Amino acid sequence: MTTQIGNHQKFQERLKESATALFIVAHYFHLRGFQLMIDGQHCAATASEHKKFADTGDLSICYRGEWFGIEVKGLSTEFTNIKDWPHKNFMVCAKHSYDKRLLNPPASYYLLNKSRTHAAIVKTSTYPDWFVKTTQCGNYNNVSQDFYYCPLDKVEWITI
Repeated sequence: MTTQIGNHQKFQERLKESATALFIVAHYFHLRGFQLMIDGQHCAATASEHKKFADTGDLSICYRGEWFGIEVKGLSTEFTNIKDWPHKNFMVCAKHSYDKRLLNPPASYYLLNKSRTHAAIVKTSTYPDWFVKTTQCGNYNNVSQDFYYCPLDKVEWITI
């Protein structure tokens, strides 16, 4: 199995698993009375077709008559707040994924801990404080890419 095919299969599996984190965050907003929109999940059959399947975000919420995009990620790290976050900064997302949406970025990123009980929130209003760092992707073989990182003092921490 080539690395590209193996990595795409891993991506497909992770995409399916990501629905759990998405619906936990959607439930969080639902319980607070927000109107929500979630598009159906679509995935390219092969890595070469990925651009045809790019989405416009995970979740949209209506706040005071205006719609805002929310990106949701489920992490493999356990944390409850800044005190037990194990790193000195916070990885927000792949640089290319944010940059392609510069004209219409999400309002925030909700990144859930491994047990899905707490979330770190990175609002895109903190973008001027973000910095770029090239990082090895832990989930894929032989892949490094540029990621945006946010200083910890700009991250909000909540119980989901």
